Amino acid sequence: MKFFTSKFLEQSTIYWPLLALAPALGGATTFMNGLVLGIATWITVVFSGILIIVFRKLLTGFAQVIFLVVVSSTMVTLIQIFMETFYPEMHSELIIFIPLIVLNVLVLRQIRLFSVQDPGTDLMNSFTNISVFVFILMLVGGLREILGEGDILGQGITGFYVETFDTAPGAALILAFIIASSRFLYIFTSKKHTDTVSSKSEQEIEVIR
Repeated sequence: MKFFTSKFLEQSTIYWPLLALAPALGGATTFMNGLVLGIATWITVVFSGILIIVFRKLLTGFAQVIFLVVVSSTMVTLIQIFMETFYPEMHSELIIFIPLIVLNVLVLRQIRLFSVQDPGTDLMNSFTNISVFVFILMLVGGLREILGEGDILGQGITGFYVETFDTAPGAALILAFIIASSRFLYIFTSKKHTDTVSSKSEQEIEVIR
């Protein structure tokens, strides 16, 4: 839990380095869109990473880059075909953003790590980062749906809404709020932990004296 929390508050690649703004601001227009887009990205990274780990010793240099692009592109194509066949309405809403998964800096960065570092550690790090990515997309999409349309998952929950939040600028405001909240929480928890450690150290010094 502590490992996941540290990734969410400190190291999440979606809102701290801001490497994945396109799906967060453009694709995550609703809770369900954010969930589907996040899961598609999660599947691409995890399964591409597994294949790269399996074949990493057979590839060197530029061949790794080519293999990385081919594998990730293949995964995205399979996901797109699956969605187009079984979920055509969802596919039509995300038709622009699904193919762009392979060009997402977050995805390329996470997959690239599999070929240069420890497989077990990288798989865990990528799994955690992409899981946080899915959560943030769901959060942004859900908040846009509630604040911009007054409902979520087609169920009306409030009669008050502001249409601005249903646009990309509104999504930017929501993401900015998430960033500010997470950083505040991280700083607050870090300060509390530091104060606790300092207090224990002072008590130990007093006992020694």
